[in-house]
Amino acid sequence: MKLRDIVRTAVIRTNPYWPFSRLNRLPYYLAIEAFVQLCKRFPAIKSVYLRHGLTEANWVPALSDIDLALITDSKLSTQEEFSFLNSFWSHHDRMKKLFPMLGEIEILDDKNIKSWTQFDIPGYRSMGWKLVYGVEAEKNHFPMNPKILATDSVNYALRFYLGYFLDKFASKEESNYLTSQDLKRLVLKILRSLNYMNEEDSKNQVVMGGPDDTTDMLVRVLMGLEEGVRFITRNYNNAGSRQNDPIWLSDLNSHNNVIFENRGFDIGAAAPWDEAIQSIILNYDKRVFVVLKDDLEASALKDCVAAIRPVFAQERNMPVIMSSHLFNYMLRHYDPFEYTRLVTYRIVAYGQDLVSDMPPPDKQAFVGYLIRQTPNVLTFPQCHTLISPPSPNWFSGKEFDVIMNPLSCIWTQE
Repeated sequence: MKLRDIVRTAVIRTNPYWPFSRLNRLPYYLAIEAFVQLCKRFPAIKSVYLRHGLTEANWVPALSDIDLALITDSKLSTQEEFSFLNSFWSHHDRMKKLFPMLGEIEILDDKNIKSWTQFDIPGYRSMGWKLVYGVEAEKNHFPMNPKILATDSVNYALRFYLGYFLDKFASKEESNYLTSQDLKRLVLKILRSLNYMNEEDSKNQVVMGGPDDTTDMLVRVLMGLEEGVRFITRNYNNAGSRQNDPIWLSDLNSHNNVIFENRGFDIGAAAPWDEAIQSIILNYDKRVFVVLKDDLEASALKDCVAAIRPVFAQERNMPVIMSSHLFNYMLRHYDPFEYTRLVTYRIVAYGQDLVSDMPPPDKQAFVGYLIRQTPNVLTFPQCHTLISPPSPNWFSGKEFDVIMNPLSCIWTQE
C-alpha cells in the first residue's frame, strides 16, 4: 500500500474519535489559509470562495477535497490574463504537493460569474459558497423553477454515476477500504443531488449505514436514479419534452447499423438472474450497457448486480448497469448524442435491440445537453479555457435556438 493510502486510511478510521475528530481537520484549515495567502499576491484576484465540501456538514477529512472558486478582474487584457494564469498555476502546483487535499478550482471573472451561476446544479449550489477572501461578487440566482431544478438534479446525479462512481467502482488501484469509503462519498453526493429536486435543504440527506458493501451502494444509486426519473416523468412529462418533429433526425434510420453478435459474455454464469437482463449493448467504443428489466425489487436487484459483476470482470470498463426505463431516459433526455452514436453503430450481444424501437430525442434534449456541457474545454498549457453559458435568453418563443454570440471565458484547471 502506498504511503498516501496508509495516511488516508489512518485519518478516515480515526475521524470519529476525539481528539482526531478535530485534529484531522486542521490540515484543511491550514491549506485554505495558505491558499488565501497565495491569492493575496495576485492583484488580479478579487475574491476567493469555498464552493462546497467544507461548507457542508458531512465533509470527511481524507475523502473530501477543498473546492474553490476564484473571481478575477474582467478588465485584464488577454496578455495580463495569460501572465497571471501561468504564474498562478505554477505556484498552485507547488502548493498542492504540500496540501494534496486542494481540489477543483474554478476561475471566473467578475462579469461571467453572473451567467455561470444560473445553470445546472453547480449554479444552484453557488448560493452556498462561502467567501474566504476579498469582496462579494455579484451573482445571479439559479432559476428556482421546480421543473428545471428536478431535471438538473437527475442529470447531475446521472453524470456522477456514469463517470466518477463507475470508474471508482471498477478501480483496483486503492485498497478495498479506501475504495468503499470513496464510493460511499459518491453515493451521498448522488443522493444529495437527487434530493434537490424536491427543493430540500442539503442538510436533510439520506445517511448511509451498515457494512461497506459496494454492490449495495450501486443498488442504492440505481434505485435513487430510477425514482428520480420517474418523478420528473410523472410530474413534468419527461422534463418538458415536446412531440417529436417528424423531420427531426429522420435520416438516422438510413444509417442504422446494428450487429447481433455474442461477445463471449457467459450470461449463464449469472443464472438465475439472466432472465432479468433485457439487453446487453456495446457502443462504438465497446462500452457495455447492461439493461435490466424495470421494477426489480431492491433485494433482487442486488443479487442480480452481484451475479453480473464477475461476468464482466475482465472488461476494461465497468459496464453501465441500469433499468430499461433509466436507459431510455439516458438516451432520449440526458445524452441524446449517445443515442445518435448507438443508432449509427451498436452491437447487441444479448437479448433485445432496445434502440431500434426507441423514439428519437427532440431538439430540446440536444440543446439542453449542450447547455450542460458548457463551458466547453479548449486546452492550453497549464490551463483550460472554458466557454461560459449563454444568457437566460437562449430560447426564443416555443422553439429553442442556440445564440451564436461571442461568449466570455472561464478559466479552470483539470
